[in-house]
Amino acid sequence: MNRPIIKQEFFTFSLAVQVTPTPINSAMSIQNLIDTIVITLPVGSANSVFFGASGVTITNGLEIVVGTTISFAIDHEGRKLYEIQQPLLQFCPGEDVAIPFVVFDPSTTFLIASAVTNVSVGLFKVMYL
Repeated sequence: MNRPIIKQEFFTFSLAVQVTPTPINSAMSIQNLIDTIVITLPVGSANSVFFGASGVTITNGLEIVVGTTISFAIDHEGRKLYEIQQPLLQFCPGEDVAIPFVVFDPSTTFLIASAVTNVSVGLFKVMYL
């Protein structure tokens, strides 16, 4: 089987995490097809940051400790069957099965800290559906 080779698209940037929930990227949405978020909290930072939804606090978020990089990734293993979907439909005609595709919405995914803290963020885009 010949598969096309494509380049992985990603975006990296610095973000000043505030003491109120800070969106990871307010200019992006689910349309950007982000399935992996990588956050680095550099060595020398004064405090941890916390990951969560709009109501995230420093007591209920997922902690990212100083000097670490953490990755939040959506596992699409079940979708790898897309290559056999069309041949299978020849044997079982009917409606196509629409397998949902799960991605992050960076505008509704937040970070918070107990004091303004700079992090580095990488957003990785899904390259096939």
